[in-house]
Amino acid sequence: MIDAIRGGIYSVLRPILWFMFTIFTMTTVYWGLVRFIAFYCAPDGIYGIMMTAFAMGSPFCHAFTQILGKISEYYLVVWGSIVASFITWFVTSMNIKTKTS
Repeated sequence: MIDAIRGGIYSVLRPILWFMFTIFTMTTVYWGLVRFIAFYCAPDGIYGIMMTAFAMGSPFCHAFTQILGKISEYYLVVWGSIVASFITWFVTSMNIKTKTS
């Protein structure tokens, strides 16, 4: 009996913990990339404006900017999937019976 309850709780908590881990990881990587790009590709001050003119077109900065954009897109997909999954779970849990012909 205890194992069944433990298994049920684990089956509910596992996707929630996986989602939280994914969101935390994506947020951390995104934040780190923004900080790196701000430091290396677009520093502060007058020096930064001059440095940005040269670093903006570099393959290094371009690659990190593209990775930043892809993380942002994936983040939206993850949230959209969670919302769609929740709506699907809610609708199926209502057990609405339809009349078949």
